Amino acid sequence: MSFLITLNADAEILDYKIIPSIIEINRHFTYEEVNNLLTENEILHTLYQLALKLRAKRTAQGGIVIALPELVILFLSENTIEIRQRDPEQPSRILVAEFMILANYLAASFMDKEGVPGLYRFQLPPRERVMNGTSRSIFTLYLQRKLLNRSQWDTKPEFHHIVGLDKYTSVTSPLRRYIDLIIQRQIVHYLQKGEPLYSEREFSSLIPQVEEILRRVNTVCIQRLRYWILTYLKQHVKEQTEAYVLEELSRGYRLLLPDYLLEADLNVGPGKFRRGDKVRIRIESVNPLKETLKVGLA
Repeated sequence: MSFLITLNADAEILDYKIIPSIIEINRHFTYEEVNNLLTENEILHTLYQLALKLRAKRTAQGGIVIALPELVILFLSENTIEIRQRDPEQPSRILVAEFMILANYLAASFMDKEGVPGLYRFQLPPRERVMNGTSRSIFTLYLQRKLLNRSQWDTKPEFHHIVGLDKYTSVTSPLRRYIDLIIQRQIVHYLQKGEPLYSEREFSSLIPQVEEILRRVNTVCIQRLRYWILTYLKQHVKEQTEAYVLEELSRGYRLLLPDYLLEADLNVGPGKFRRGDKVRIRIESVNPLKETLKVGLA
């Protein structure tokens, strides 16, 4: 399914068309290759500039770009693990992300305009806003993510406060997300047959099932990543690292270890630190299977 979109120099949508298609790949690019070609390839450069303008429009409408680093777990040998952070703010990744968001927005706009039943993703405003637009501070980005309301699904479009768009769906990853697959089926069937494949009632009955599955999948992903981070930290017991204070607890503080995007509790007397303070801590003990991490002040 292809989105043929006409944008002007200010990234305003002049026209768009969604069509079933067969794609012929002329060349594959890695993210790194695109980063290196941006200055010399006019098409890629233009697309990147449009992506930046699309992002600016979303943030001007209240959108928040929570571009936390992606943790990459490397298994160097049977007993050696390394953790690296991948920067999501590389030009090539911004380019891909913004045009995926645009496609999701236009898919939602198409269903809404044509009266085709669908599923729309929305998100209420954050419980607290600690940033506008985007930030390069890992602490600020992480704290803002903690303060977000979870995204929800409905058969009617509502404002998605994090992406900053008045209607939104999920259609760009049908190989790994079931909702994207059925939304693509719905739109393609409507384009070919002139009628929807699924009714609003069918979509409505699907929401609780999908939300439960997504919740379970998210839990598994978090647990898996936490296990390998803790396995790595087990190799570094008694070593020191930096942390930020997220909040004060009854028996101490909740900390963020920015190198690992991992939280830990520090059991010290209250009144010593405030949210955002940077502290030096020592890894005291780690048990990956029990998902426990004990830290102390260095």
